[in-house]
Amino acid sequence: MKSSKFIIHYYVLLLSLFLLAMPFYHQATGRELQPVLRINLDSVAGIAGLLGFGTFVAITILNRRLTALEKIVAAKESTVM
Repeated sequence: MKSSKFIIHYYVLLLSLFLLAMPFYHQATGRELQPVLRINLDSVAGIAGLLGFGTFVAITILNRRLTALEKIVAAKESTVM
């Protein structure tokens, strides 16, 4: 399995870092996003960033496991022949 198939998880990481940094930026500049329907958008951005980062970690772990399994299968096939 080529690593290029999992290139999207780098974009997920960049998006999550942006979403995690947004509340800190607004707090440092003294500007907060206006709440919509009594929900603080900075909190929503922080939660979305954490979920995105968790997705990145899960994809990375799955990629490593799949690579390890492919190596095991390839080793078994080479010993059988």
